[in-house]
Amino acid sequence: PDVRGTAMLMIESKEGPSEFYVWSPDERRVRRVVGRSNSGLFGTDFSYDDFENWRAFQRHGKEERLPDAEVAGRPVYVVASEPVSAEASSYERIVTSVDRETCVVLQVDSFEAGGRLRKVLRADPGKVKQVGALQIASALELEDVIDQTRTKVTLDKIQLDTDIPDGRFRSTDLASGE
Repeated sequence: PDVRGTAMLMIESKEGPSEFYVWSPDERRVRRVVGRSNSGLFGTDFSYDDFENWRAFQRHGKEERLPDAEVAGRPVYVVASEPVSAEASSYERIVTSVDRETCVVLQVDSFEAGGRLRKVLRADPGKVKQVGALQIASALELEDVIDQTRTKVTLDKIQLDTDIPDGRFRSTDLASGE
């Protein structure tokens, strides 16, 4: 209830960090998020840094294939990613485990400086849904290992290939809900 009506927009960039905007009913204005904060968004364990790093490390960073493993009883491919030195991040390493059969990310381990595990994102393999040609995790949990908190996310409805008005991709129209 505290975040009902809140909107968030992340515009990805090929060259550098994404642009990140938030509109909340309390502030009644669009605010650009600057800096790579690791503090939680909307009272959750998800941070701007999490969204940016999970995307950017695989796109810009140094990758290393690790030995295959098992997550939640499922065989997975494992890839470790590190940021390029020019990217500011609160994480020094991200380890991603991808289900070999469905290609769904089942776990993401985010490590801070010194190799200290900070956050673990887990997808429930029993709640992977077939949507069109894709397999999509519909139940996720993010655990902050250090703060000992958890955020659960459930996707109740998934639509692909829908028409989205251009206003959804402009920060100036974020508050309109259109």
